[in-house]
Amino acid sequence: MQDPRKNPRSAHRMVPTAASTLPPDLWQQLGWQPSHAQLAQLAQLQQQLRHWNGQRNLTRLVEGEDYWIAQVFDSLWPLLPLLRGPAAEAPLELIDVGTGGGFPGLAAAIALPRTRLTLVDSVGRKVEAVRAMAQALAAAGTTTAAGEPLSPSQIKRHLGRLGLLAR
Repeated sequence: MQDPRKNPRSAHRMVPTAASTLPPDLWQQLGWQPSHAQLAQLAQLQQQLRHWNGQRNLTRLVEGEDYWIAQVFDSLWPLLPLLRGPAAEAPLELIDVGTGGGFPGLAAAIALPRTRLTLVDSVGRKVEAVRAMAQALAAAGTTTAAGEPLSPSQIKRHLGRLGLLAR
């Protein structure tokens, strides 16, 4: 399969819809198809991101292809082994270190609803916004934490039981 991230804007054309969803061919290139409920949650996440970005300046990637490719698609691409087959149904524990505006953690929470996620960032205002977005999405099993980034030794200690998300 060709890596659609190399030139995702030429790999598809945007089809304007009420939910601003990506065309199905991009999901096919990803090799995973979200359910209708997951697409609705991803659209709701975009609305939440717009709201909180206006208050907290989280990211510039909130509209159109910027959101769907640079936020959602790029968050899910590394998770393909977890999105496919039996791994998709298994309960997991992941940590998103340096979550910023909530990515890849919130996209992972939607795509892998049985996963327990911890989203960590050293910037308190970002953590407040991400916590509110997770609550609005009813992303069960998602917790947030403010604090200094984990040291390499702390990360190494947790890797035995936690998967690490980073971008």
